[in-house]
Amino acid sequence: MLKKVLKSSYRQLTAAALMIALVLGSAFTAAAAPAETDAVSSASIVERRNIRVGFFTSSGLIMECDENGANKRGYIYDYLQSIRSYTNWDYEYVYADSFAEQFDQLQRGEIDIMCDVSWTKEREEILLYPEEPLGEEIYRLYTISGSGIDESNYKTSLSGSKIAVRGGTLQSELTKKWLEETGISAEVLDIYEDEESTNALFETGEADALVELEFLAKDGWNPVTRVGASNFYVAFAKGNEIYLNEMNEARRLLDAADPYWQVNLYNKYFRQKTISRQLTEREQSWVNRHSEIVLGTYSQSVSYYEQAAPEIVADSLKQLGLQDKISITTRHFDVYADMLDALQKGEIQIAAPLISTGYFEDIDDYSIAGGVDNRIICEVERDGMSFENAKVIATIKGTYTEHYILSTVFDKEIITCENAAECFRAVSSGKADVAVMAKEAADKIIGGGTSGSGASGTAGAGIGSNNKRAGNAYDGLTIRQRGESIETGYGVNRDDAGLFMLLERAAALADNNYISDTLAKYKTVQAKYTTDDFVRENISMVFGIVLLIIILLTVALMLALVQKRKDKEYRTELSRALSETEKASRAKTNFLFNMSHDIRTPMNAIIGFTNLLERNGDDREKRAEYIKKIQTSNEYLLSLINNVLEMSRIESGKLVLDESVMDLEQFNESVFSVFGPEMAKKKLEFVKDIGLEHRFIMIDPTKLHEIALNIISNAVKYTPEGGTIRISMHEIEPTKPGHARYKTEISDTGIGMSEEFLPHIFDEFTRERTSTESKVQGTGLGMAITKKLVDLMGGEIFVESELGKGTTFTILLEHRIASEDEISRADKKAANYSGVSFAGKRILIAEDNELNAEIAIEILKDAGFELEWAEDGEACVEMLANADAGHFDLILMDVQMPRLNGYEATKRIREFEDLEKADIPIIAMTANAFAEDRQNAIEAGMNGHIAKPIDITKLMETLATVLK
Repeated sequence: MLKKVLKSSYRQLTAAALMIALVLGSAFTAAAAPAETDAVSSASIVERRNIRVGFFTSSGLIMECDENGANKRGYIYDYLQSIRSYTNWDYEYVYADSFAEQFDQLQRGEIDIMCDVSWTKEREEILLYPEEPLGEEIYRLYTISGSGIDESNYKTSLSGSKIAVRGGTLQSELTKKWLEETGISAEVLDIYEDEESTNALFETGEADALVELEFLAKDGWNPVTRVGASNFYVAFAKGNEIYLNEMNEARRLLDAADPYWQVNLYNKYFRQKTISRQLTEREQSWVNRHSEIVLGTYSQSVSYYEQAAPEIVADSLKQLGLQDKISITTRHFDVYADMLDALQKGEIQIAAPLISTGYFEDIDDYSIAGGVDNRIICEVERDGMSFENAKVIATIKGTYTEHYILSTVFDKEIITCENAAECFRAVSSGKADVAVMAKEAADKIIGGGTSGSGASGTAGAGIGSNNKRAGNAYDGLTIRQRGESIETGYGVNRDDAGLFMLLERAAALADNNYISDTLAKYKTVQAKYTTDDFVRENISMVFGIVLLIIILLTVALMLALVQKRKDKEYRTELSRALSETEKASRAKTNFLFNMSHDIRTPMNAIIGFTNLLERNGDDREKRAEYIKKIQTSNEYLLSLINNVLEMSRIESGKLVLDESVMDLEQFNESVFSVFGPEMAKKKLEFVKDIGLEHRFIMIDPTKLHEIALNIISNAVKYTPEGGTIRISMHEIEPTKPGHARYKTEISDTGIGMSEEFLPHIFDEFTRERTSTESKVQGTGLGMAITKKLVDLMGGEIFVESELGKGTTFTILLEHRIASEDEISRADKKAANYSGVSFAGKRILIAEDNELNAEIAIEILKDAGFELEWAEDGEACVEMLANADAGHFDLILMDVQMPRLNGYEATKRIREFEDLEKADIPIIAMTANAFAEDRQNAIEAGMNGHIAKPIDITKLMETLATVLK
């Protein structure tokens, strides 16, 4: 605080000196040339100018004001006030609702200055920019606690994450450039909407991180690192060169007077936005090891610390969200040295107050954490003596003042007294020349008056007070405030670095004046004052208070009546919400009943045909028929399970896009071919109208395949024999350059849907008819999944239907057009799937389930492989270690196994000293079938991933790719 006052005073003195110089210069010139006195004098005085300043309210403390324009505040507002001191401008504020409206006002000449304008080459043609910017707009990457991003290792933990940023902005360009320069592989989500939409994506967890301007950061956002920055300026309209020159000159004078004024202004508004609340590894380690902080307070002369210190430490814990994890126990000390000794022995974790001068931190081996409080020191003098010429100095025993004097004064005799009164008597009697003590100790002797800065007075009158309760016992003594003060703070043991870092972080997050304001609450020493005294001296005010209490009671009664009505409305709303909850519960119950039926149906077929297969195993025709029906039921049961799991993943936000090059023509043919036999069987007419300008796009083929299959399969299921299915696919005008937009319509002449059910077609757990009614099996989740997938791809889906006449689905999707290089790489990858011979290749299978191992071995033997089996990950590692180099060509590794799982087994193998064994291809063959499971396998060091149940074609393609 003292530094700020000195800087402000220095700036004001410099400005005054400059003005005096101008006046003196004017007088000198007038004396030299009296005939030109009037002209010279008017030129030497800075002319007052009326400057029209654009003002639009901006978040983040840039520019803000009340609705009526009062109480203006913010970084830019304070900046202009600083400049004003050197230009003598009078500001006239012209308001606007947005940056764009303000920019139009500037171009029309309705304002002279516009603030918060970035530099661009185009703008420089029509605007004037000063030499120095208003400031630097810093773009930071933010996370939210629990996001999984480790700030201390963000380059690694950001890999594979999603970063939200407003599309088409400078921060989007800076983010992509930063990711490229740092080598971080993360997905940038360009949100072409306002900042609220971008923030919502981040705060709901759909994005792992966010890049935003520092001054727009919100509470709860953790700044991880700086991504980039750009300058912003005060801009003038062309023709205002005189204003521009005056601002440039004012800025040079201001910088010369105080080189740090702009840094201090920036810290005033934005310092807290740069501090993260996420703990470092060392800080978290300290928290994990401690559930209590023992706080030592020193009571003599500074008893208010006993009340203030626990409150300040508690606020520090609250700033970091640790208030429920760490308790505070207070231990009081009457002797400063005893508190210091307890800190050094580890009996307490924090000591308050300790002298914060670096010299004392060094000799007494502690560190000062958090804020600092200045302790005012008084001298009690006699006969015109002063500290400088005194030979004997008295101080109070056991105080921090004694410790300070004994450690810094070596050319005088020091005597210690039991209390302040004894120090006063020592000076009065001549035993000591001067007594040095804390101001609070002197206040107790001279009456407890409040002191002003630098005040002095005689004993009995107080330092700057008129309180005479002490009488004339010490007449002739002078009490003077010393020019220096002792800075004190919160001491932490030097070995307790984790706690020191926690307190420093909390202090940075706290309000600048929090510690001084909290201490001030408990500092004031008040004289006794009775209630009768107060009433007699303030009868009018007491009457007013009584009247006010009556009014407040009346208002409280009215509010109680209003609250009663609100409570009734709340209960009504609560009842409505309960009804909705029960409705949702019934829907889920119905879904479970339907699912139970739909799961038991294929299970019954599998069990039944398995029994028939055992009885009629010798009849080849029946055996083939039974196996085919068992396989059909297997596939349907697997689709049921996949649909339920897919919806669960979508709802939890774990589903992500895995885009690659796709040939739409080839895709369409493969999808159409799936339903060809069934359409032919039902004698359905299949009409295709496909018109594509761009065949190759970047898309997630699996999810597009699922969308198409869900809609077309329903059309085939619910269209009676002899009906028609039409598919139309054409390109329409895209909304983004380099993209292609497709409109696909799938219509049928099937049974259709009722008008009542149509609004619920995309709801979860809903079907218009059960499988019992429609004779068509399904989970009722297909359309809900389809809608979620279309939304995930940024598309739209619409449905029209009429009962008994059919249904039409319309899908709009837009995707980036694949480049020639991407198409070429995709073709080469596809070509790698053929031409590999498996004869003589030996595979080690790590599988804890004997049946799964037997199935895999039989499949692979038919392909020409030689097989060996390890019953878990531990056995797999041992068998590879004991085998000769080159004995095994590949390992098929299950993930969930006892003793050692697949990921851990892979990591051990990759650490083998024998590089040939360490580099053996390893493919995950696991029931963990989702995208993140594939990613986990790759991160563990595996070369590929196969999901169970095993798709033989995919298995062979993967083996061919890896072995080739």
